[in-house]
Amino acid sequence: MQNSATKFVALLNRLWDGKPFSAHRKTTESFTIANRRLTVSLMLQPLILQQMLEKGGGISRQSGFLARSLMAYPESAMGARYYQEPPESLTALLHFHHRLTECLDASLSLDILGCHEIPTLSFNNQAKIIWIDFFNNTERGLKKSWQWSPIKDFASKAAENAARLSALLHLFEGKQGQIDHEDMQRAIEIIQWHLLETRRILGTQPQTSQQQDAIKILLWIKDKSLDDTTPRYLQQYSPIREKERRNKAIELLIENHYLCESKSNGKTILLINPQVHGCR
Repeated sequence: MQNSATKFVALLNRLWDGKPFSAHRKTTESFTIANRRLTVSLMLQPLILQQMLEKGGGISRQSGFLARSLMAYPESAMGARYYQEPPESLTALLHFHHRLTECLDASLSLDILGCHEIPTLSFNNQAKIIWIDFFNNTERGLKKSWQWSPIKDFASKAAENAARLSALLHLFEGKQGQIDHEDMQRAIEIIQWHLLETRRILGTQPQTSQQQDAIKILLWIKDKSLDDTTPRYLQQYSPIREKERRNKAIELLIENHYLCESKSNGKTILLINPQVHGCR
């Protein structure tokens, strides 16, 4: 990573895809790594993450490496870590460790060829329906500024990550046959949580002038406790009087379901989502 961020990230992406990698050596014999599986776990301080995002001109994100990762940034518990007596036993953790050991022991039989002759897993019908629904919903969210638009690279990989994770859950529980709907649903819930975390960590973007205008109108509507309004009324009395700016702000509020456009006697009515008055 220090010598060539581009090559290092390209290697991680290649191994993530399960492709072979050839290591060329000047002083020793070159070799090829094939039929391997990669797991990467990184724990970083926020400043180090920022440096990683900037290194090599942002290659870690531009290359798709970060999008293949599941990000989390837990809030600090400092100031609330009061003393508690330790539990007498940790039965669930013991079972977890036992199963991990079984999985690791299974890898002892690998030979120099690595993970060859691996069976292909598939979804059962119910699991596939759930996965397709998640795939399509995530794809639709790419266009929405309030959903996945700020993290399109991560959201584009979400369905594949869900498929991979469902396979891991399936294998970890020692199941045979096809991946079932329970493992698929659990995998999707986990991936959705990580998407929300990623958006919280990386998705903050400077507000555009259109977004700023929309927020001003929304706060004004909330302050006036309006249940409905009209574009003309907004142009006359809201903080955004310029017609073009007002129209763009209204369009954004409709797109994000804060307003709903309706027609009455040839007149445009803007219905306000009741939840607006509960927003902070």
